Amino acid sequence: MNGRTILRQYARGRRDFRNADLRNADLVMADLKFVDLSGADLRGADLRGADLEECNLSGADLRGAYLNHANLSFTNLRNADFENADLENADLNNAILDNTNFNYADLEGAKITYGNTDVIIKEAVYND
Repeated sequence: MNGRTILRQYARGRRDFRNADLRNADLVMADLKFVDLSGADLRGADLRGADLEECNLSGADLRGAYLNHANLSFTNLRNADFENADLENADLNNAILDNTNFNYADLEGAKITYGNTDVIIKEAVYND
């Protein structure tokens, strides 16, 4: 499945894309609110500026994906893999981050709500 296909199907009302193969898909600035992409393969996908608010990305593989300025607020990221992903200035407010892998991900400028406080990461965060 490619970026154009998912956007066409989304426009027709489809929201279930579980386990979809979207490796290297071009989804720049895509509006994909409320989509179920659990278990999807999004390695190397270009999601810069995409609106993924309230999506289910649990168990998704986003290694090496580009998510600069993406909206991931209220998104289920449980068990997702963001290794080597670019999340610069991404909005992760109120996202579910249980067991999410951010090893070597670039989170510079990303926003994450912690309690009642917004946290903005001022430099890249790398975990070993």
